[in-house]
This record gives sequence, C-alpha cells and structure tokens, in this order.
Amino acid sequence: MQHLALQPFRAEHSALAARLASKAAFATDHGQDIMVALCAGLREQRLVLPGTGTMERLALKGRAAARRHAAASIYEALSSEHRMALQNLLINDPEIGQSRLTWLRGYPHSTSPASMHALLARIRYLRELNLPSDLGHDIHPARLAKFAKEGAVAPLSLLNDFGERRRIATVAAQIIDLQVAVTDAAIAMFERLTGQLFTRSKNKQDQAWAMGKAR
Repeated sequence: MQHLALQPFRAEHSALAARLASKAAFATDHGQDIMVALCAGLREQRLVLPGTGTMERLALKGRAAARRHAAASIYEALSSEHRMALQNLLINDPEIGQSRLTWLRGYPHSTSPASMHALLARIRYLRELNLPSDLGHDIHPARLAKFAKEGAVAPLSLLNDFGERRRIATVAAQIIDLQVAVTDAAIAMFERLTGQLFTRSKNKQDQAWAMGKAR
C-alpha cells in the first residue's frame, strides 16, 4: 500500500463513498453501473476497496439517496395546490366511477369519433392540472422515466402506501408521461379518422362514377 500510495478504506471514507454512489445513481438504478462507478471513484481517491458486503451497502445507500433527492426535487417544485390536485387523482370520483388516474391511464386506442372525444377530454383534464412546464428538468431524464414507469404499473393501493414525497413525485412523473402519450394518441387517431373520411369519400366518388358510366 505504501509503495502504491494507497490508503485503507476506513469509516471516515463512508460519506465520500455514499456521495460517489449517489452521483452514479443520478441517472440509473442499475446496481452494476453504480458499483462500477463507485469502484472507479474510490480508486481515483487512492483507496483500497472494502469488502463486497460493504460495497453493496454503500451502493444501495447511494441509490436510495438519489431516489430521495429526485423525489424531493419534483415535490418541492410543486405548489400546495398542485400537490393536492395530484393526490386527488388517487381518490375515487363518483362522476366516472373510478379514480381520475385510472381514467387517464385507460385512454382508448380504437379508432372512432367517440374515442377521439374521450382523448380530447383527457387532454383537457391534463391541461387543467397546469403542472409547471419545466417540472423534472433538473433531474436526469432516465430518473424521471423511472418514476413514470413505476407510476404506470403501481396499483393505487401501493401508491397510497408510498411516503408523501415519493407518491406525489411518482404521480407527477406519470402525468408528464401521459401528457405526451395521450397527445400523440390523439394526433395519430385524427390522422386515421381523416384517412377514413378520404377513403369513404373516394369510394362514394368511384361508385358515382361507375353508376354514371353504366348509364
């Protein structure tokens, strides 16, 4: 160690290691990627790597810290009115017989005027939430996508069991994702409906031409 100018890993280095792991976890939840970055960071500090059990604990601690930081960043960017509105998405709405979040998630994909109307209703509702346009811009896109993915698959009962910051951040990330998904679905459906109109019009013209030629 003296010959290689190395130091043993001691308890006072744990905070440094946790910061390195948290920095690595800023963009990923993948354990191997965090561990590789943590090893590289400790080597740069000329520290002998501790045992695998210690390394694993440090990596998990850093990942948890990165998650908390990202959730806090989203949560604190929201006003109390925004937080209340997002929380209310998890409550059953008698008007539609389900929670608004479930309703938003279940947007239609079949091509029909009724489906287009349903998509537009969801777009209006999402816009009325009026979330900040730059929400989540200060965290890594992969971390924001991770929150959105968790929100998309988590049942409402599980979301309600989350801590407040994690719950609001997860729902907010899913709303950001839904704003894009529902708008894209509406544009695609408009194109399909327009195509159907042109096809029907062409068929009618062809039929009229054929009937006129037959006479």
